[in-house]
Amino acid sequence: MMKTKPFLIIQSALCILAAVLLISATVQVYIKGSARLAADPTESIYTKEEAVSAAAPGTAVMIIALCFAVIGRLKGIHDENADRPVKEIDFDKERQMAYRGGTVGLAQIIIFVAAIICIAAGIVNGSMMDVLIKAVKVCTECIGLG
Repeated sequence: MMKTKPFLIIQSALCILAAVLLISATVQVYIKGSARLAADPTESIYTKEEAVSAAAPGTAVMIIALCFAVIGRLKGIHDENADRPVKEIDFDKERQMAYRGGTVGLAQIIIFVAAIICIAAGIVNGSMMDVLIKAVKVCTECIGLG
């Protein structure tokens, strides 16, 4: 147990680091592409070379995390608590926690704020008009309204 716990912690940290690096690479490519698009409207936001160079560190960490997962699987390293059945959830207590601002309420607020930020980014990005055009086409062409 004592030898497996540090291994599992390192593996989890590598997975989280890979996710953070890949997300930051995506944001970096988008920001650079937006600047390039502002300078020349005919340019594409995304280029293959820029995406590959930005994603290289995250991909390397992800490959290391995958190697840790394979090593852990081959050596039989796993969390002993993962095989235990999950305790029964008291939904009434969870619902009360949500209304009192407990952990469930906090998670709901974080997801709601993230959704609002993504919607606002889509509106600023101009994606709102694309979605509207696609919705109109679906209603008029496929379903037969109008």
